[in-house]
Amino acid sequence: EYDELPSTINIIFVDTSSSDKVVLRHGYDEKLKTLLSRYAAMRELPFKSLRFKYEDRMLFVSSVGNKSPYDLGMQHNDIVYASRLGNADVKHDKAGKTKKSRPSHDTGAKKGKAKSKGKKRAPTQTTYS
Repeated sequence: EYDELPSTINIIFVDTSSSDKVVLRHGYDEKLKTLLSRYAAMRELPFKSLRFKYEDRMLFVSSVGNKSPYDLGMQHNDIVYASRLGNADVKHDKAGKTKKSRPSHDTGAKKGKAKSKGKKRAPTQTTYS
């Protein structure tokens, strides 16, 4: 008996710095480079500033970019961890120019006392198709 393969699957991306989750629908036989590029564009981050990990393996575009989720044995709702390198929080406008980010504000903590870290925000989950 033959089980029919799905035409699309959902891949859950988890940002390792914020724990935010993004669900992207992708063709089961489409190239992974397309999926990884969509994630970078959606997060407004330079593609080269991101690193992806699936099942404790780094996903290097040079080796898996032309492979599909099927080729890697990915299943519906599998998780890919995305981490940012260096100054990856810098945003770019459509012309590719760097946008200046707002400077962080001092919390006013007195010298010698540790600054309060404040409340952590809850992770978010967004689904795209």
